[in-house]
Amino acid sequence: MTAFEFCHLSSFSILVPLSAVGWKWTGISKKYPFLVLLLIIGAFNDLISYITITIYGQNTLNGNIYLLVEFVLFGFLFRGWPSYSNNRFHLLILSAGVLVWVGDNLIVHSLFSNNSMSRLVCYVLLVSVCIDQLVSTLLNRAGSVILSDILICLAFLFHYIYRAFIESFQLYTTHLEPSYFIRLWVIHNGLNILTNLMITVAFICHRHKPTYSILSSQA
Repeated sequence: MTAFEFCHLSSFSILVPLSAVGWKWTGISKKYPFLVLLLIIGAFNDLISYITITIYGQNTLNGNIYLLVEFVLFGFLFRGWPSYSNNRFHLLILSAGVLVWVGDNLIVHSLFSNNSMSRLVCYVLLVSVCIDQLVSTLLNRAGSVILSDILICLAFLFHYIYRAFIESFQLYTTHLEPSYFIRLWVIHNGLNILTNLMITVAFICHRHKPTYSILSSQA
């Protein structure tokens, strides 16, 4: 199997958590509506990417558009979850990411170019959101904590940290061999499989009766 084939095969691992959604639709769709929508749109984007790369050799247009959709949906993902940050924090993160995306993709560059700056900024912002939510979930004294929430936070945290790592290389490094970047993307796609598996486990383990946080007196 070539690296190209592995990368595209791994992208279809998103169908695994979507299968879990179909199995436990009632509970999952109510608890994680934005995540379900993100997975559905992500599956369509992966399919479009496969077609455009196969035919045209690139997927920059739909990739740049999907970045904005992914960022906005993720900004609403943790709504209703226990958090120590107020709504202004999430609004600030969301506004900053959208402004950077507009500037990089519509003003400085175009939607048809590989705009690593907006990707890097958006991924760093999403990492900060994941860390904030993970800490709030683990240390939530007042409310209850679902194990699924922790798995989802960790899955996206690992995913976006590595995505930011890759984009920093593409933004600031120009002298590396193409084979090096290929290895980076192979690792990324392996991590993509792990992310989708963690989300799948989170969906399967989802329960209506909560467990409690590590600091809760009810634990």
